[in-house]
Amino acid sequence: MTKSLLSLLAPAVLAGSLFVSPARADEPALLLVDGHNDLFIRYMDCTSCPRGLDAYDIRNRTDGDTDIPRLRKGGVGAILLNVFSNDKTTKGTLGAFDFLRRLEAKYRDHFEVAATAADVRRIHGAGRIALIPTMEGAGRLENDPLMVRTLQRLGLRAVTLAYQTNDLADGANATPRHNGLSDLGRAIVAEMNDSGILVDLSHVSTKVMHDVLDVTKAPVIFSHSSARSLVNVERNVPDDVLKRVAKNGGIVMVSLVPYFTSQVHADWVKREEALSNQIGQDFEAKRITQAEGDRLWAEWNAANPEPEVSVSAVADHIEHVRTIAGIDHVGIGSDFDGMPNKITGLEDTSKFPNLFAELRRRGWNAEELQKLAGENFLRVMEDAEKISRK
Repeated sequence: MTKSLLSLLAPAVLAGSLFVSPARADEPALLLVDGHNDLFIRYMDCTSCPRGLDAYDIRNRTDGDTDIPRLRKGGVGAILLNVFSNDKTTKGTLGAFDFLRRLEAKYRDHFEVAATAADVRRIHGAGRIALIPTMEGAGRLENDPLMVRTLQRLGLRAVTLAYQTNDLADGANATPRHNGLSDLGRAIVAEMNDSGILVDLSHVSTKVMHDVLDVTKAPVIFSHSSARSLVNVERNVPDDVLKRVAKNGGIVMVSLVPYFTSQVHADWVKREEALSNQIGQDFEAKRITQAEGDRLWAEWNAANPEPEVSVSAVADHIEHVRTIAGIDHVGIGSDFDGMPNKITGLEDTSKFPNLFAELRRRGWNAEELQKLAGENFLRVMEDAEKISRK
């Protein structure tokens, strides 16, 4: 950013900064692209939240993980923003994109929707945060290439192929129907390639990961997934897929979800879910009362406190992806506002600098940190744009 442009920016923008601060004066600042953010949950799917743009004003500190002061403090330059509505009709989907544009207009001094990697760089250089529209789950594509093309024109740039099993593909933690990617799924992947929409493989089954890598013409992304070798949950990426992502030219954006980051935490969640299911079944069968169920929960929670997960554990996943796939194929995808539990030191969008400090401590140099922060994702986005133009 030039000195003349810096002088034009508001003092509040400069104070918050769109850059993760360098460790030394001679080290360049980092353009941070967060691979997955669920801010829309606060407007569309939160019974306890005030609804509407005016009611949930992100110019001030919010109850969630994301607001403008903390985005600035965290040095976030771009967000892959999950755009959705609880109304799953076509009207609901169009309404979600209308809401995105109203969000952009309300906070025009801070946000701008980006259509290309060049847009991200321009928006970042102007002191604003780029919003890259995504959809977590392909159901809103309605199994129709027409919707793929239409939503692309409205700004859509990435789609998680399956949040749960759908007509296109099997989900990671759901009953499979297709043994991977369906024929319709292959057709939609081809249409996404042609339209310049990134195929996101977070949430899909392992078989789908391989099937998509067999047919895609463009690089894929995992917008918020970690390494299965370190934490054995289906949402994480196994090493054989990491190797294929490198050959594909794609990227794995390591998540900040404790369940994906620590095996101890993942095991704790499984025990918690088992108890929840048992209490629910017993209550439905009238074997216990509501009060007895509440007592069982209280006793379990007292005896089984949530395990703490550290910034270091996230860095371990990043380094594992770098080791297997290579430095050009790793990024960061937080899942802020979409997760109930938090990693100590990475509780919200202001805390990203803690992760970069840990990686610097481990010996990561400026070029490696730039690639991790955003350059790898922007290269993937640029490659997808080139393939689309063909």
